[in-house]
Amino acid sequence: MTRKLLLLPLLLTMACTSTEKTEPLGEEWEPYNLVVRHQDHIRFSFPASGFAFEQKDQFVQDVYAALESNAKILGIPEYNEYFKVFFHSSRSEVEKFTGMAAAGIANVWTRELHMAAYTDEESDSTDFVLNPPIIHEMMHLMSCTTWGYPHQNLQWLNEGLATYAADNCNGYTIAEIYRYMLDEGHAYSAADFDRHFYELEEMIGYHQSAYYVECLIEIHGMEKFQEFWQSNHANFEEVYGMSFEAFIEAANERVMRIVPEKPNIDWNEFIKGCF
Repeated sequence: MTRKLLLLPLLLTMACTSTEKTEPLGEEWEPYNLVVRHQDHIRFSFPASGFAFEQKDQFVQDVYAALESNAKILGIPEYNEYFKVFFHSSRSEVEKFTGMAAAGIANVWTRELHMAAYTDEESDSTDFVLNPPIIHEMMHLMSCTTWGYPHQNLQWLNEGLATYAADNCNGYTIAEIYRYMLDEGHAYSAADFDRHFYELEEMIGYHQSAYYVECLIEIHGMEKFQEFWQSNHANFEEVYGMSFEAFIEAANERVMRIVPEKPNIDWNEFIKGCF
């Protein structure tokens, strides 16, 4: 019996030893140089060199400014949820973390913001992102964690609020952009907004919906806006006492008053994005 017990460790060792050849770990791992800061309820992450690194102090200030301005729009005293902000040196780096090669993405479920910030010299093309969409992505995070994620047919409201919060694209306000699009026939019909929103041309859909959000908030107030956010597009008339088509007609009349002359926008340049 004793001899059998003595043999057991040897048998176990032989059974657990693999004869299969393994690749060295060095061929599977690569260093990733980052600088990280924890400040208040925010974790900041930047590449260790390049444009984003050089602008890190300014971008941190911009995040705090967005916290304040977005909280004011939402009508909340402050926002103290813990979240993480990752700045990347290219859109392809953003894609590695999120699956999308975008200038900015907010992941509401993991409380993460991923944004690109780089010059054309750092890019393999003429592409660049000097002003990452901090306010826009922060508003996605703050609104969706405060009010919940809106109904699928209110995607336009979600993107509209985030775009309205920034209220600036290439030096033009939301109202100025909408006035131009309206005059030039670029605006979409009312029917396009309650279905397939993300199939619309982004620069048109986002800014058109942002102007509608501007009207909803500044004319009808935040209480009704939150009620609509937590409802769905089919209930627009129930919440606002008018059809969506009637609302758009009133919004068009308003923009003609507040922006009496069509702005001189270079559409071919504008449609490329906000820089």
